[in-house]
Amino acid sequence: MTLTPDDVERGAKITKFEPKPNGGGNSGAKMYGRFKVFTLGDESPSIERPYLMKGSIYKGDLIFIIGDPGSGKTTLAQYLSLGIAQGRSMFGRKVRQGRVLYLAFEGKDLFLLKMSALEKRFGSSRNIVYATQSMQLLQNAPRGDDANRLLEIIKAERIDMVVCDTWSKMLASADDNMHSVASGLISVFDRIREETGAAVMVIAHPNKTDKNNPGGSYTTTKDSDAVIKITVVEDLRTAEAIKLRFDKIGPLYSFRLNRVVLGIDSDGDEISSVDIEEVENDPSATDATKKKRSETLSKGAKEASKWLHEAINDLGQVGVYGTLASARSVTENEWKIISKKRAHQRSDEARRKQIDRAFTELVAANKIASSDGRIWRTD
Repeated sequence: MTLTPDDVERGAKITKFEPKPNGGGNSGAKMYGRFKVFTLGDESPSIERPYLMKGSIYKGDLIFIIGDPGSGKTTLAQYLSLGIAQGRSMFGRKVRQGRVLYLAFEGKDLFLLKMSALEKRFGSSRNIVYATQSMQLLQNAPRGDDANRLLEIIKAERIDMVVCDTWSKMLASADDNMHSVASGLISVFDRIREETGAAVMVIAHPNKTDKNNPGGSYTTTKDSDAVIKITVVEDLRTAEAIKLRFDKIGPLYSFRLNRVVLGIDSDGDEISSVDIEEVENDPSATDATKKKRSETLSKGAKEASKWLHEAINDLGQVGVYGTLASARSVTENEWKIISKKRAHQRSDEARRKQIDRAFTELVAANKIASSDGRIWRTD
C-alpha cells in the first residue's frame, strides 16, 4: 500500500493486512469493462473502516440528517464539515482530516452567514469548498449532465465528503414522493461513492407521513448507511442514529445553538447567526423518546411486526454472519413471504410499502435491528 505525502497529512493509516500482489498464485483481478472480478485469495480484508468521524461518518457512506425546520440540521452539517476539514475532534469522537464539498442549495448568503458564526468560534479551513448553483442531478432533468459535472468537481478537488443541502433542492420540480425519483437520486449518490470513495451527507426534512424517514420516498432509509434524526427538547438538541449499518443505533451528539452577533447593518440592527455548543448526551431523554415511539406505532407497523414475528419463528436462522450471535434473523424477502400469506388480498406494491414504512418505525422504536440484509428483533 503506497501513501503519498498528502495521504499522510490527511490522516491515512496503514492497516495490518496488506493486499496480495497477484493473489494466491492467480493473475489478480480480471477486468470486464469497468467491473473487476477477483478470485478468493486475491486480496486480504482491511481490519478497520476508513472514517472521517469515528462511529458515525465513514468514507463511502450515504448519510441522511433529518429534522424539522429550525431543528439545527444545517448548522450541525456545517459544524461537522468544518471539524472534518480541520481534523478537529468533535463530541468526544476521533476525526480524520478530509476535504469537504458543501453544496449550499439553500443559498450562498445563508451558508456564509452560518459558517461565519462557526468560524468565529472554531476557526476556518481551506479544506472546505462550496457551490451554490442549483443542480439537476436526475438523468431526465433539463440539465441532465449536472451529475457528470459534479463528479468532475469531486475528483478534481479530491473530496472526501460531499454535503447536499438539501434533498428537495436537488430534485428540480420532480415529485420526491415517487419511488422512481428517489431511486434516481440515490443512484447518483451511489455513483459518487463508487467512483470517488467520498462520503455523501444529505440534509432532508422528514417524510410527511413518516417522521423517521427522510425526503419524500420511504425507500431512502433502506438505501442509506446511516440516518441521523435531530430531536429538540426545550433548548437541547439530540442527533440520534435511527440507523447505522455498522454501529449501534442511539444518541450520537447533543448540542445547543448559541446566538452569535456578526455585525451591524446599515439600519443599525444586529446581523446574527448561531454556532454550536457541544453537550454530553442525556440517555434519559433518548429512552423517553424511544418509549414514546414504541407506544405510537402506526396500525400498519403493528400488523407488519406480527408478520415479522411469524417469519422469525417459521424461517429464522441463528448465528448468521453479521447478525447478533444469539438472534434468530430473516431476510426482507422472507418477511414478505409471510405478509403475502396473511394479506394476500392486497397488492405486492401495497405490502412492500407497508413493510418499508414499518421497518423505519420499528428501527426507530428499537424493536428491530438489521445488518447485511438480515433483520432480527431486539425487544
